[in-house]
Amino acid sequence: MARKDLDRRICIIGAGAAGLSAAHFLRKRGYSRVQVLEASDRVGGKCCSTGLGETVVEAGALGATGSYREVLGLARETGVGVVEPPDQFVFDARTREFQRLNTAFRKSLSAASVRALARYFLAALRHRSLRRPGFAGVPAQLARPFSEWAAQRGMAALAPLLELPVTGFGYGSLDATPAAYVLKYIHTANFLTLLRLALSRSASYRIAGGYEGLWRAVAGALDVRLGSRVIGVQRDSSIRLTTAGEQLECDALLLAAPLDQALSYLDASDVERELFSQVRYTAYHVMLCRTRGLPNASISMHPLPGPGATCLLARGWASAEATVAYAYGVAGESPPVEVTLQLEQAIRNLGGSLLAVEKHIAWRYFPHVGPELMAAGYFDRLEALQGARNTFFAGSLLSFETVEDVVAYSKRLVERFF
Repeated sequence: MARKDLDRRICIIGAGAAGLSAAHFLRKRGYSRVQVLEASDRVGGKCCSTGLGETVVEAGALGATGSYREVLGLARETGVGVVEPPDQFVFDARTREFQRLNTAFRKSLSAASVRALARYFLAALRHRSLRRPGFAGVPAQLARPFSEWAAQRGMAALAPLLELPVTGFGYGSLDATPAAYVLKYIHTANFLTLLRLALSRSASYRIAGGYEGLWRAVAGALDVRLGSRVIGVQRDSSIRLTTAGEQLECDALLLAAPLDQALSYLDASDVERELFSQVRYTAYHVMLCRTRGLPNASISMHPLPGPGATCLLARGWASAEATVAYAYGVAGESPPVEVTLQLEQAIRNLGGSLLAVEKHIAWRYFPHVGPELMAAGYFDRLEALQGARNTFFAGSLLSFETVEDVVAYSKRLVERFF
């Protein structure tokens, strides 16, 4: 299929950040026959902004940093603003004291951790190719669990500093998550941004009106069909899609939905079935609640508590009672009732009271593979499927689970193949 055939009919499954950004960049390149099919009644995927009373809060992706060039570029294009987040505090469970994040970070530094930070930055420079979208060509050494990889390079002292942004934010245990994921996430620019964030407070943003509003603005210029759940895909001389209400035909298919779930409707090849079935997730709990008696600031817990326990509270919304609580878990563990009980205890420890939990979402978060599959060339095999049978793939499995990585990957995919 020749590139720049602008009359090509392109169908995208999934109206999350991956699918909508791909459709946006296709439209900018001149493609006018692009349809986005979304099974749910909303756009944005894990960018999920919802009402807590009359206040809009984030139930999914929370914010952006200065290194989110693609996301901030989309915000400028669509006229969506950004705002600075509230102050950030750390609650030390051992001393039961609140400290500003920058104060707590400086106090936590030792000679060993400063050396480890410097070594990490140099390692990130050496592996700066990971800043490019995707994981193709990842060296086998970076498939090792991060803790093992770091210890071999004199960086074991990093663990206490990285537990919250890695494990606490849903990216798995440092003892199990491949180093490539951490280096992709905390690359050199993000490293400096996080350092600024820890030392001051001016390096991050929230999307004005909510992240989902950004994707609604992007979708406004596109052909997006909500409530269109795909139940069958047949790929031969053309591509035929069956939804609950109609049949569609297209020339190219872009899957921007979870690939393991796509096996229920896709006429998958043996290789697709093998690779897609190997995807794993972490469970990540987000609770929208009303609280009283807490500082009007975001609060992270130190030391990082275990799975199912509240590790972060996002506050500073329009309502003083509005609070979003986060707890990481393991798929199939930490049932919602237990997570809620631990939330109530955490808020009591902070000197506040839990008035109500209005909504509890357990996301299937951070699609990934383990060290063995990554070392065996999983992503090279997955990338080799791009374009086969006129089918393309995007989303956080291929890019990494941040909004910026997802958008950057979709943009690069469009540039490469369209």
